[in-house]
Amino acid sequence: SKQRCLLRQMVLKLLPNTKVYTIPTNVAQFEKSYNNRKRGHISVATQSRLLLPSILPCVGKLLWIDLDAFIVGPIRKAWNEPTGKCGITARSSVVHYMSHYKKYHPTLASWHEHYGKSFNAGVMIIDLQRLRENKFEETIVSYWASHLGANDQVTFNVACNSTHAELDPRLNVFQGVSDTNTPNRSEWIIAHFQSSKKPWS
Repeated sequence: SKQRCLLRQMVLKLLPNTKVYTIPTNVAQFEKSYNNRKRGHISVATQSRLLLPSILPCVGKLLWIDLDAFIVGPIRKAWNEPTGKCGITARSSVVHYMSHYKKYHPTLASWHEHYGKSFNAGVMIIDLQRLRENKFEETIVSYWASHLGANDQVTFNVACNSTHAELDPRLNVFQGVSDTNTPNRSEWIIAHFQSSKKPWS
């Protein structure tokens, strides 16, 4: 309730013509398996986005932007990006993200970077209807996130199995990566502090 109050005050002061809605979520199904692993800067609350298809039953499509991503250009273009076979458009990772999780999840042993690319889930266009049709929550989320304790990004990647559509890099500009993986600064639309290093900490 304190966070909601603070959010309302910020909106009234900074964005008086904006409508902001807060939606209560229940992540109890994830808490035990998720907290058995050290997560550092990532809270179990992030798992709530795995429940978006049921949290927002009347919404067909949405643009997800993490709290550590800053909008620095017009985002209207993002809405017209086509979603992939799995219903997600996201920027592919520049590190071997999924390989890192093999030690936690033996069932990922067959995942090879040459077999499939992984993506960063900080900025995504999500076709919620496609996820519902694919039984995302009932199958992937219930096993990988609830049972095994995989985080939300791993769970989304498993669901897509490299069939996601590629997001324009300007819509998710990774910070702290090489210049070859970074668009020209004048073209940035969303700057994302995707690692544990945040500008406010």
